[in-house]
Formats: sequence, C-alpha cells, structure tokens
Amino acid sequence: MKHLFTQRVLTSAIGILALAVILVCANWAAKRLYWRGDITEDKLYSLSDGTKALLRELPEDVTLKLFYSQNLAEQDQFIKAYAERVKDLLREYAQNSRGAITVELYDPKPDSDEEEWAQKYGVAGNPINPLVRDEMFYFGLVAEAVNRHKTIEILAPQRERFLEYDISRMIYEVLHPDKKTIGIISSLPVTGTKDDDQMMMMMQQRRRQPEQKPAWVFVQELKKIYTVVAIPTNATEIAPEINALLVIHPKELPTSLQFAIDQYVLAGGKVMIFVDPSCNVDVADTGMGFQMPGSSSLNTLLNAWGVEVPDGKVVLDMDGATMVSIGKNQAAKVPTWITIQGGMLNQDEVIAAQIERMVIPVGGCITRLRGITNTFEALLSSSTNAMEKDTFTAQMGLEQLCKDFKATGVAMPLAVKVTGTFASAFPAGKPGETNAAGVLRVAAQPNTVLVVADVDLLADQFNFQEINVFGTRMYQPFNNNIDFVQNAVDQLCGDANLIAIRSRAKFQRPFVVVDALEKQAQQRWMEEEQRLNEELQTVRQQLSELQSKKDESQRFIITDEQKTQIERFRQRQIEVAKNLKQVRKNLNKDIDQLGARVKFINIAAVPLGVCLFGIGLAWYRHNKGRQS
Repeated sequence: MKHLFTQRVLTSAIGILALAVILVCANWAAKRLYWRGDITEDKLYSLSDGTKALLRELPEDVTLKLFYSQNLAEQDQFIKAYAERVKDLLREYAQNSRGAITVELYDPKPDSDEEEWAQKYGVAGNPINPLVRDEMFYFGLVAEAVNRHKTIEILAPQRERFLEYDISRMIYEVLHPDKKTIGIISSLPVTGTKDDDQMMMMMQQRRRQPEQKPAWVFVQELKKIYTVVAIPTNATEIAPEINALLVIHPKELPTSLQFAIDQYVLAGGKVMIFVDPSCNVDVADTGMGFQMPGSSSLNTLLNAWGVEVPDGKVVLDMDGATMVSIGKNQAAKVPTWITIQGGMLNQDEVIAAQIERMVIPVGGCITRLRGITNTFEALLSSSTNAMEKDTFTAQMGLEQLCKDFKATGVAMPLAVKVTGTFASAFPAGKPGETNAAGVLRVAAQPNTVLVVADVDLLADQFNFQEINVFGTRMYQPFNNNIDFVQNAVDQLCGDANLIAIRSRAKFQRPFVVVDALEKQAQQRWMEEEQRLNEELQTVRQQLSELQSKKDESQRFIITDEQKTQIERFRQRQIEVAKNLKQVRKNLNKDIDQLGARVKFINIAAVPLGVCLFGIGLAWYRHNKGRQS
C-alpha cells in the first residue's frame, strides 16, 4: 500500500514537472517563432503583398524608432488603442523583414534624452494641456539607415488607412535618397514658356524683352520635391534616368516619340497619360462666333495596353453635375462638368482614397478592350446616372442636353490604373526603319500605367484662386485635383511594390443592417410627414376658399363648416402623429431584436457550443468504454 502511494506521488510530481517544462518550452518557442492568423475579412492585421516584397529586397538594415508618450496617451483611450495597432503593425514589419528591420520604442518624457532625440529627428510635439507648455505629447516614427533618416512627424489617426503605405514609402526613401526626375511631354505650356519665335522677333524689333510665362501650379508643386525636365515633342527617345513620365495633351504627337514612349514603358518606365477629347484650355476660333475645344489622343499606345479613350466622345453625368457660370450673371449645374466625390473615388487605392472632391471640366470615358488580360482598375468614375455624347452636340444648350439625356446605368471610368506585362504597339520595330535590332516587343516584367481622360483638371483656372498674402502671390485650391496628381506621381516614382500597396480598411466597421433599418424607417417617416403637410395645405386652401365667399362683415366669424374642417384636420394630425410614433417604435423594436440576436450569438452560442462538444465527447467515450 505504501509502495503504491509513493508511486502515485512520484508519478504526479513527474507529471507536474513535465507540464512545467512544456510550458517553459512553449513560451520560449512562442517568443522566437512568432506567428498569428488574421481571420478579419479585410486582413486588417496583415501586410500587403507589396510591402512583403519590399521587405524581402531591402539592401540595408533599417531601424524604426517609435516615439510615443505613453503616460499622456493613457488619458485618451482612442489614441491608446490606435497606438497599440501601430505597434502591432511595426511588429509585422520586423517579423516579415527576416531580421533587416529593428523596432525601437521610446517614451519621450519632459526633459529626458528621449525627448531631445525626438526633437532632433523632427518628431512633432503637441501640448496636451495649454496651461502646461512644457508637457508635450509625441507620437511619431523615424526610419534610420546608413546615417540617414526619414521622419513621420505625427502618426495621425486620420491617416490610419494609409499607415502601411506611409511606413513602406518612408523605408524605401531612406534607402533611396536620390532626388527623382520627372519628365513632362506636352503640347501645352505646362512647364512655362516664352512667346513663340515670331512674337519674340517683333518684341526684339521693338526692344522689348519676351514675356516669360510661369509653369502651371501643379508643375511648380512637383518641382519642390522632384527634378522636372521638359521633353520636347520632337524627341526620339526617353532617357532611362527619367523616373516617371507625364504625357499631357499629346496632340498630334509624332510617331517617333510615341515609339520612344512605348519602348520606355516596356523597359520598366512609369507613365501617366492625360488625353482629352474636348480640351477647354486648347481652343481654336472657328470664325463663326464661337471657339472649338481642341482634342488629343494616344490610342495607338493605349490599345496595346488594353484600353481606349474614344475620340469625339465626352461624358455627361446628371448626379455629378457641377455648378458653373453660364454667363449673364447666371449659374447652373452643367452635366459635362463632373464633380467627383464619395463613391466615385476608388477608396481602395492610395492615389484616390483620401481625396474629397475633384472636378473634371469635360472629360472622356476610358473603355477596356477585349482580348487583353491586363488588370484594369478605375480610380475615378462617373455616377451610374451618366451617358456619352459626341463633343459637338455636348456644346449645345444646357436645356437640350437635359432633354436628350438617357442614362446608361453604368459608371464610366474617367481615370484608370492598368497593370500587366505589356506588348509593344510597334511590333514591326521603329516606324520608318527596317533595322529592328534592340527593339523591345514585350516587357520583361509587369508594369503599371495611369490613364486620365481629361487635361483641364490640371489647369490653374479650374483649380486655384490667386490670393495676395502680405505682398506674396499664393494659390488657394478649391478642389483636390492637384492632390490626386501628386499622389499618383509619388506612387510612380517609388518602388513597383509601393504601387501594389492598397489603403487599409477601416477598423471601425459600420452597422450595415442597423443603418438600413434606420434608412427604411426614415423614408416611411418622411412619407407620413409629407402626406400630413399635403393634407395641411389642402385644409388651408379649403378654409381660404370658405373665407373668400363670406361678406366683409363676417370675415372674423368662424362658420360651422370651417369648424368641421378644422376639427377634421386636427383629428387627422393626431392620427398621423401616432403613426409617426409607431414607425419609430417599430424601428427601435427591429433594432432591439437584432441586438438581442447578436448578444445571444456572442454570449450564449459559444458556451452552448462548448457544452454540446463536451456532451458529445462524453457520449463518445461512454460508447467506446462499453464496446471495450
């Protein structure tokens, strides 16, 4: 008996010791073999494929330094929760970098070395309490590599959807510090120009200096970040040093330059093309009392990439119609001028996701060609209440446009991103030459081009109001057209993997079913209210008619018929008010029932499932014991 007791004690001790060893080993392995699954619908806690590819190709080690005032953040639970998500994302960067990225956390308290480092790196400090100026809240990120650093001054929650893109771009830029070069090909003076040769000769004869026209504002903004090079339309090649190429209003572009653009893209060059079937900044006098907008096309190249902008066709959009001056001190909503906002912007693309409002002053539609497998993704689209119209008819009167309007019911792409392994538009080689040696016919790697079916969106007069601030000329934007262009250029000038990074989904998910119930109830409420107002108007009209039939001496005397009408209206008003209350009660009832179902699933369903599993397991063991 004593021997049996000793054996049991020894067995229990060994079991406890083995369990302790297993736990220690499991914790040790968990710290070193970091793994977790992301079962969220939009992969909120996972890095995109573009970021993972970027991390696999890092040429140098990078240190990410997070400056975060942890004690001050405890006062705001929203910021605290956001900071935890930032830390989780940084851990994903370190985990996927195979040791190339190190994450360091700093808490910059007042008068500490950490605060001094934060200020040195340019991390912005913000006062939490205006009365305590020395106590600053820091929440910024620094990427450091090879004695260089890049800084995100403040990790604003408003940019959480772009957090992965911002961090990946910062890592790329700290490892590639050279200033990028943007090439611009245009038949318009977007980069600034002097007057034409004939005018210059006349001015020289009169001993006047030729006038220098400034570059368009969007080019001035690009020059603050990039080296901008104007490429003449008689060029026959695009230098490989050009990091990104903007082709703007390619009006009658020589075939030799089209071939150069084709070869540049096949070699991996990034291109953004602006064509326009009806360009308001390029007009010609017809001699018949009105001006005709110019047009541009590059379908020879676009067709090879799988898209087309139909010549002589513009888009009309009744839902996106913009208020425009139509002369004689009058303004009206013009459907050819399309305001892009809300769902008309692709919220999944970094280029367009944070844009609030754009204006397309008469643009075309981009169509996808069949038989080409390149990826086609719309960045800007019309509403579904839109149609195409030929450019000449679209200049007719507004009344006639509205009369002839017939919606297609399909959103029309106005700007697209095309990705794929492109084939040459000139498979026979350079036009006019028989020697095809060295000509690229198919791209070696997948590439991306951006196509916009409007040029006017770049013009200063449609984007800015010039203001004078203390003697300095400045430009106040009234839309986000230039922000869209800058976002696109930023992506094109970065690594190809940066282009593949999509904006992250929102952590705050909407209650779709509840919103639908509220919308339905609101519609019923408005119908009841409208019916009541119509009845009120009818009764008032009847009372007014009865009043008009009375003599002057009886104007202030209420007749029995009027009393009956008033009483009937009051009773109906009470009935409608009850109906409105019942609509609201039904809404609350439906929402409460939905909440009860959700609570049951969250609270009772899981324990119930565990109980059923336990009962099933016990039943299985019982049957197995009886069989043995």
